[in-house]
Amino acid sequence: MAIKNIKITNLLSFDELEIDDLEDVNCIVGKNNVGKSNLLKALAFFYNKLGGLEELPPKLNSNYSFKGSISLTFDTTRLFRISRRNTSSKYFDFINRKLIPLHKRSPFALQTYDKDQTLFTLTLFVYSNGSVKWSTKDKKTRDLILYLFPFFYIEPRHMNLHEWDGLWDLIARIKSFNLSNIKNDDVIDFFDDIISSGGENSYKKYIMELNEVFSTKPSTQKEKVLSYIKAGLRGYRFEIDDNDLKLQSDGTNSFHFINTFLRVLITISRREYITPFVFIDEPEIGLHPKMIEVLIHGIYESYNYNINNKNNFTRPKLFITTHSPSIVKEAIKCFRDKQRVFCFQKQKQSSTKIHPLNSTYDSESFINIFSDNESRLFFSSFILFVEGESDMEVFGNMRLSRHFHHLKSIDIYKSSSNVVGERINPSYSNSSIPYLFLFDADKAITIAGNPNNYTLNLEKNGNYFSLKKEALELEYRKYKFGFSRQYKERKINIGMIIKYSNTDLKVELTKQIFSKDSQFDVIFDAIKRHLLLKNVYLNRTTIEGCLIQEASAPILYKWLNYKYNIDISPVINRVKQSRYLNEKMIIDYLRVIFDGKTDTLVDYSSFNPEAFRQAISNGRKLSAKLKKTSRRAKFIMEELENCTVKNRHLSKTSGWITEFLNYSIIQIEAECITDKKKFGSIFKLYFPELDDIIKRLQPDSRGEIKL
Repeated sequence: MAIKNIKITNLLSFDELEIDDLEDVNCIVGKNNVGKSNLLKALAFFYNKLGGLEELPPKLNSNYSFKGSISLTFDTTRLFRISRRNTSSKYFDFINRKLIPLHKRSPFALQTYDKDQTLFTLTLFVYSNGSVKWSTKDKKTRDLILYLFPFFYIEPRHMNLHEWDGLWDLIARIKSFNLSNIKNDDVIDFFDDIISSGGENSYKKYIMELNEVFSTKPSTQKEKVLSYIKAGLRGYRFEIDDNDLKLQSDGTNSFHFINTFLRVLITISRREYITPFVFIDEPEIGLHPKMIEVLIHGIYESYNYNINNKNNFTRPKLFITTHSPSIVKEAIKCFRDKQRVFCFQKQKQSSTKIHPLNSTYDSESFINIFSDNESRLFFSSFILFVEGESDMEVFGNMRLSRHFHHLKSIDIYKSSSNVVGERINPSYSNSSIPYLFLFDADKAITIAGNPNNYTLNLEKNGNYFSLKKEALELEYRKYKFGFSRQYKERKINIGMIIKYSNTDLKVELTKQIFSKDSQFDVIFDAIKRHLLLKNVYLNRTTIEGCLIQEASAPILYKWLNYKYNIDISPVINRVKQSRYLNEKMIIDYLRVIFDGKTDTLVDYSSFNPEAFRQAISNGRKLSAKLKKTSRRAKFIMEELENCTVKNRHLSKTSGWITEFLNYSIIQIEAECITDKKKFGSIFKLYFPELDDIIKRLQPDSRGEIKL
């Protein structure tokens, strides 16, 4: 028995909004001005009209239609089943007649419909001329809905946190008393007997005199209930830890008000045949993050889920609009499958759209490590998933973001674990948030064997992608029957990957590059295009390779001289005199020194001076031409070793990436002034691969990355 569905048509920022399959706790996330508060406005208007209050209706979303509507569907199944066990009750007979369809109330339908869900929908139509109309003219039915499914909302930003009047409204509405037999004269006589002394009837006379002096409107049922409740309490001024509310901070008062409000609501409504739903707008305002966690934990404890999960009573439906990752995190961790997250989105001139997100997880280990870092991704504009600190250091660089402004609005998340990464990426959560995974080449490609007999192996990387032959053949069959140009291109691309999977590769040992016959670059480009369709960008080597490559060599040499007093020019001059060696060998070796990999995807453990000497020493088995090449290669490696081996302690987290990138940006900025060119055009010349990644981090108008 609870609210089941909300549908709003052509009102405020909503063209057609529908929220269904509500759970006990429902978090609503989204940027500012996307329509989250409009949901509260629509619900408040619906219930204010239900309660007979006069107020201006919300504006229509589009004037092309002369009306809008707010429809709420309620689950009356529990009431219907209870009424079947209380056939003599006038109260439940009244509920049946008003809310249960006639065909289910028939005595011939006792068995047929016993297990069916019973729903009741109430709609409020709003017209362009400001008038409104209910889907049912029966006021008793509407009053019954107002009583059985009361609506409450809390707005910490707009309430007086030092006066908790909202609690009195709650207390008077969720508990029903039969006051029809209590007459006002009886109440006066009762107090007169207790208070008055000596038979003077002082209380009664005082009330009569007041009634003669001024005229008052008769009290409503709710006002009478509240006055009787207050009379029975120890007092009516609220306090926190024996301290007046005015002595507390706004954050403390907000926390205790929300906590007290929900405890009262849950405790009392549990004993009544009512199911409230509550809307809390940004409860995190003024609260310390740890206090937010305590608040959600307190709500969870109040909901009282027993160990066998046997729920013999319904619980309030709670809506929370929030910008706080802590609230979303705690709701997910505490309520598990009893929570939902809805993402509101809106372009400038469009209507609000809603995306129900998948926020339930089957992995207990993931739940245990789920933190604010993961939950904040529900609020992202663009997510870049990276493997390690080096990537975060590059894309979080402040100087770089001054020239590529969109980098400031992306969230960079280090996802070194498949358990985490596979569950927080937007494709799993069903989010429309654009995202990109950035992987090093070895996450998709393995070069197995030895230098004389290398084999190209294609890998499966968790649930992100699979380059195994069986998976590729399955995708090939999918695109095989497509007639569009896009399908044909994908089919050809996948066919090329299948053709060259597990192929042999030849490596030129001296230069540490793949031979042209191996066609490795052609294979790699095909794999890269294929993975981009899965929102995966594959580096040619590593992120270090994006920085240290042939194009960036001029700046790299200057920086080595500036930072480490390393002069590479003698080695470069010697290389230029060689017919067999080239500058690319220097770049490869420098990249390895800084924890990167060569173009053949080997690191320092495989590519170091001693190992290289041993390979060269086998030159006696080679031709005379290659012997000469080996001797020259030996000299180059020894010279580079003398220059750089002292800096072998450099690692991914030593800070060299930030220092080199900052130095490069300063050099490019100076070049922009000299050559009167834009920063982006020069940056692309020095760092083409990094520039390509940065441009893909800016989604198009549809929120998709550039393929």
